[in-house]
Amino acid sequence: MTSTVRALRTRPGFTAVAVLTLAAGFAVNAAIFSLTRTVLLRPLPYRDAERLVLVGEASPLRGVPYSAVVPANYDVWRERVTAFEVTAAFRFVYFTLSGQIDPPVRVQGVTAAPAFFPMLGITPLRSCPGRASSVVN
Repeated sequence: MTSTVRALRTRPGFTAVAVLTLAAGFAVNAAIFSLTRTVLLRPLPYRDAERLVLVGEASPLRGVPYSAVVPANYDVWRERVTAFEVTAAFRFVYFTLSGQIDPPVRVQGVTAAPAFFPMLGITPLRSCPGRASSVVN
């Protein structure tokens, strides 16, 4: 150990590069672990998150490996498939907020079946209860 410290003292440039390389390696390792933990390892913030699944359709003949479920197919699946405790369809939609906002702003929202938010265990900030035109069954 003494000879190693003596050798590093005689070559300060090499020592500085080695220490900086180790420090950069530790920092990158910590950043990657934090990102992995946040994105992959932490559970989703929903009730029974380990039981949630997203079901889609594939059409290999048309070259579509995955797409959202067609509403007619969802209706059939909801009636016939008993493997799921609850099913709820949703889709992302865009709205334009205007009025007192200048210029109008385009925002993304979700149109969902009535069971969607209770299934996740969350309460939406705004909804249109009882307005069938805003609900996807």
